[in-house]
Amino acid sequence: MASPVEEPSKLNHRRRAVFSALSTVFAERPTAVEACFLLWEREFAQQPHFVATRFVRLCADANSLDEPQRMQLTRRIFEQLAQPYEQLPPFPQTLLDASAAAEAAQPASAEAVAAPAAAPTPVALPPAQAVSAAASITGAVGRSLLSPVRAQSRSNPGLVSAILTDAFKHTKLDERSRSLALGWALQGGSDDAALTPFSDASLRQIVQALYLAACDALGPVAADKLLSQSIARAQALPAAVEYPPERLL
Repeated sequence: MASPVEEPSKLNHRRRAVFSALSTVFAERPTAVEACFLLWEREFAQQPHFVATRFVRLCADANSLDEPQRMQLTRRIFEQLAQPYEQLPPFPQTLLDASAAAEAAQPASAEAVAAPAAAPTPVALPPAQAVSAAASITGAVGRSLLSPVRAQSRSNPGLVSAILTDAFKHTKLDERSRSLALGWALQGGSDDAALTPFSDASLRQIVQALYLAACDALGPVAADKLLSQSIARAQALPAAVEYPPERLL
């Protein structure tokens, strides 16, 4: 049952949302629910901005989730975060007690409290070249999805890099392609020619990563609306005759 002193704070709202999402995805694996919740409590609870995609990646790696399961957990977390506090199930106080006990038993060492590793330096973008219709359409959709993420750079540039880096780690792109796409996104998506070498499948992966980043910035409902609007606006571009934006979905 919930703690008798639990209050509807921002932190407890996130706790309820995370616990609810984990309980749904790991419905038949209660030990995984507990382990992932304790991971969140230890590594994410006190962060001013919860980067959900990073948390999902750690949970997925620890529990061998495949891509559909990763996406299910990601979306479930975003959906629950959008719910009012009162509509979310309470989290068990026993989990908080276990987290506090583990922290008390293992004082943080210098290594444990070290700053997280910096994001990998993206591969330099290739020289400018002719822009394909597919690259032009992807660039237009991508810049629209990037806009709410980049808006956060005014107050926290490092957070934007972290959100994008974690979002692109969810893709099936090879290492070099992932780094090139990340470099394009970190530069604001200003050079569509950089996307010309990518295949249709890779362009869809890029849009998926940017959609996840938008979810982190806006929440899933607003991100869904933004994606639909982005596709609709791209349909009016001349390049849409050759490359319909729906191919990115």
